[in-house]
Amino acid sequence: MVFIINKRGFTLIEMMIVIFILAIVVFVAFVALKPEQRFAESRNAERWSHAEAIATAVKLYTIDEGGGFPQIDGSLRMIGTAANGCSVVCNASAIATINIDEQKPWLFDTTKFAEAVKGFFQIDVAYAAPFSGWVSPTGFQDPGNKWINEARAYDGDWGLYASDESLIVGWGEYIVLTLDQPTISDRLRILADYTDADIAEVDVDVFRDGVWVDVFQGGDEATWNVDWVEIGYAKGSVEQVRFRWNYKVANFIYWLYELEVYQTANEIVAPVCGQVQTTYVGESSAILHGAVADDGGEPVEYRFLYGETNQYGGSTAWTGNQSTGDTMQELVNNLNGNTDYHYTMEIRNSTSTVRCGDQTLRTATQGAAWVIPQSSSGNGWETQLNGYDANLVSYTRWYRPIGGAQWSDFIYFNHAPVNYDKLRFYALNNAEVAHVDVDIFVDGNWIDAYQGDFDDRSWVEVVFAEQVVTQSRIRFSTAHNAGFFFRLYDYQIWQTEQSEESFVTEAACIDIVADLANYVPIMPIDPKEGTDERTYYAIKREHNHRKITVMACGAELGQLIRVTK
Repeated sequence: MVFIINKRGFTLIEMMIVIFILAIVVFVAFVALKPEQRFAESRNAERWSHAEAIATAVKLYTIDEGGGFPQIDGSLRMIGTAANGCSVVCNASAIATINIDEQKPWLFDTTKFAEAVKGFFQIDVAYAAPFSGWVSPTGFQDPGNKWINEARAYDGDWGLYASDESLIVGWGEYIVLTLDQPTISDRLRILADYTDADIAEVDVDVFRDGVWVDVFQGGDEATWNVDWVEIGYAKGSVEQVRFRWNYKVANFIYWLYELEVYQTANEIVAPVCGQVQTTYVGESSAILHGAVADDGGEPVEYRFLYGETNQYGGSTAWTGNQSTGDTMQELVNNLNGNTDYHYTMEIRNSTSTVRCGDQTLRTATQGAAWVIPQSSSGNGWETQLNGYDANLVSYTRWYRPIGGAQWSDFIYFNHAPVNYDKLRFYALNNAEVAHVDVDIFVDGNWIDAYQGDFDDRSWVEVVFAEQVVTQSRIRFSTAHNAGFFFRLYDYQIWQTEQSEESFVTEAACIDIVADLANYVPIMPIDPKEGTDERTYYAIKREHNHRKITVMACGAELGQLIRVTK
């Protein structure tokens, strides 16, 4: 028996009816959900594309022409053929203010920041038993009974110390630091006091493979005094380390802040990245952070890569001597405002270079905000970026030795040459600290901004007349004779709305259509306001003459649409 089944599909008319109905539904939904806003968003997206196309065209033109700009100067001019009537405001009211406190409030709360950092890094660095990395001793022996606070030499707090009270001329007594189990190691590092006037040398021995081995004898103030010194030796099983000073003069007490042993592995393998993130993003700068989850058996170097695409193009220098669990940070400057950037980190040991995962950030738009310095300098101030990294946990510090000068050296901060009217700092004020001194550099001269007392670990604002400040500096004083560290946790300066930069275009347009014909055949015009005579796209050359900015003067919804290349 044969069954005949009639298979009937959709007719063309039926399909057209369905498509028409779907189109009506989509349109109705679009209109129902704030139609004017949706249309404006669509036009703004087109404006972003147009501004990017014009900026790219100018960039290609300059490459082909050996660096020349087509009639473009430092004045903001609308692109078009009109000789007049081209003066408009390019959305100056849309300049947004990025408030760091509101954007990431935990950056300015010590407890919240500590919790946030723990959350970021706990998975990456909390290995139950890392096979490599710096480890601290777990016990001590004081055979000569001349040391006090011995456990502070391995407590992980560099601000505390064990003290040698041998008080003699010649070799002081050893402090012996012990590990809880034999550890394969090929290096150690020490943070201790050393002055050439009082100390002749230091002696460091390790108990390796069952015997005491002398691994270092010597030293000098320039290398050793309150600075990490790394000492290498043949790899072996280390159980103990001992340390002592050779004194030139009697009755001096010296401090050992920290001693750590590097636990290595028999086989070196590729390192493993930890978390990569940012903690500060401004208009033209960002602080990039990274972590080493596993160094592969030996310390690694690192660098950050960044750029407007995932091909990057910019990078920091290779640096560091990082191990498992370490976190790193670098400040990058000269970024374009209101721009998306890709960034990542690379780490390398002797076997491999590993690139971490790609991340993105968007720089802030121009406006009044607390911003960090572009760079710093100053004698004796350690890990200076920690003093302005938008982090109230980390700090830069300056060691004031026993009987040293009343004032610390200045730490100097460099700023973009724009208007500021106040700054703020967050610093330690304990029994040893007396006063602070803050100066600003204006028109080639240092001007005293504040000198006096301040609150301990609280934001302290210093207000001054609005002006262009290119540098500032800060230092601290003491009225005591003891040795201790001054600490600066954070430092920022208030960038005002930049009234000197006008977003009003000139009366006459600038006609660059012919110059760019090979790069953008049809000059874009604003989707709502633009004509060939007045495109409502404006262009100017930046003050450094190496970049141009294109703005969409017809931008809607309060957006500032600006592309700089």
